[in-house]
Amino acid sequence: MSTKIKKQNVLLLILFLSLTISIFLLWIQKPAQEQEPIKTIQDERSQDFDLEENEGQKEVEVFDDQNDNEIVDPTLNQFSDLDKLPVEFVDEGFNSQFATTIDKSKMDYYDKSFAYKLAAVLNPKVQEIEELKLKIKLLNEEGEVIVVDYIEPVLNGQVDRFRIGDPILLNALIFEERVLKDRIDKAVISIHYLKEASSSYTAKDKPKSLEWGIVQPNGVELEVTVRTSEWSNILKSAYHKVCLDFKNIGELPIGDFKIEIQWIDKEGEIIGLDSFYPNSVGSARMNSNDHRIYQGTFKVDDKLKEEIKDWKIQVINLQVKNEI
Repeated sequence: MSTKIKKQNVLLLILFLSLTISIFLLWIQKPAQEQEPIKTIQDERSQDFDLEENEGQKEVEVFDDQNDNEIVDPTLNQFSDLDKLPVEFVDEGFNSQFATTIDKSKMDYYDKSFAYKLAAVLNPKVQEIEELKLKIKLLNEEGEVIVVDYIEPVLNGQVDRFRIGDPILLNALIFEERVLKDRIDKAVISIHYLKEASSSYTAKDKPKSLEWGIVQPNGVELEVTVRTSEWSNILKSAYHKVCLDFKNIGELPIGDFKIEIQWIDKEGEIIGLDSFYPNSVGSARMNSNDHRIYQGTFKVDDKLKEEIKDWKIQVINLQVKNEI
């Protein structure tokens, strides 16, 4: 009888120890399990929102703990983009001096920055221009100046002179990383510096054939006139200064286009080439009968001007631009 009691006591002791060890193991594993927080419906909803991509979004949305009402972050720009920001040319005699055409005047607002893009054309009406610098101001609705910047559409040496009626491309990009308190209402442009061209000038324009290195689009035609073609030798290389007038005589408007210039020796071989954009990306579109003036000086390496018999130009890239 006593032997049975002893066995029962031993079994109870073993059972007690096993239970104690199991409880202890569960207790030491509990902190590791707590390292993984339980996901709630609110957490999953917030995670889904964080992963959502909304390109061009100007506001930051957060979810309220009580409901889904949208909360606007006051540290971000809250204005809508404006595709046609009004432009005023204000200066005594500005409108009498230039004809103006606005192709693009666009205001873009980002989260903590903004950008203003301008593409326009000025045409001198009464005098030829050698240099021109303009002042541009962005104003709010109260007429207060928010941004001031300067643009130089005509640099000294860029083109010898812009004749009456010539296109002066006015391209501007103003970008600032800051939050605006007031919406931009308009752009105001005035003359900061203007230098008239010398009156002693005789035009010697000559037509120039234009080849196509790409398939010529239907409704697109360009006419080229050479205003300047001058040669010089410096050390062992030739330098070619050219000023070209490109006119759109086709039906369709043209965006940016690229021209390749080639120099030919007496054997008819191409001994040098270069390229340029008479109308670059971001410039105003070139409507029918519009002109673009390009002047540049090119180096023909290791060749003297006496070795060059001819030069050619061809279109190697062109964008038809039906829309602004």
